Amino acid sequence: MSKDDFISCIRRQEHSGIPTFLLDSSLGTVYAGIDVSEMYQYGFAAELSAKSISASRRALGHDAVIGSMMFADYEALGEECEYYPDNVPAVMKPAFEDPLDMEYCSPYDLIDTDTMNECIRSYGLVRKYEPDAAIAA
Repeated sequence: MSKDDFISCIRRQEHSGIPTFLLDSSLGTVYAGIDVSEMYQYGFAAELSAKSISASRRALGHDAVIGSMMFADYEALGEECEYYPDNVPAVMKPAFEDPLDMEYCSPYDLIDTDTMNECIRSYGLVRKYEPDAAIAA
């Protein structure tokens, strides 16, 4: 589904695709004037994420923000990403490229990181910026 189809679907206008979930923060960077690469340049930037989520909500007229707490520091598991200025992050090397790596993984490798803490902080900031929004994370 194209970004235009996604926006049309959200606005309940005619569209030609099946709706899919897009990352609010990545889509919102367009409306906030933030490069996606800035948000991930030194880890995960909670303030920039919250500003872009807030911008997408205002631009699209949503009454709610749906977040995914599935966000985790996959780089802790060997994933490598490229962060292009006007696009979603692209996985260049997947986590667990070698399936045997899973034997040495702990769930804490994913969640006990600054990245997850910043993600949680981002939604706290969204609550501050958008007090009338319903937030599901």
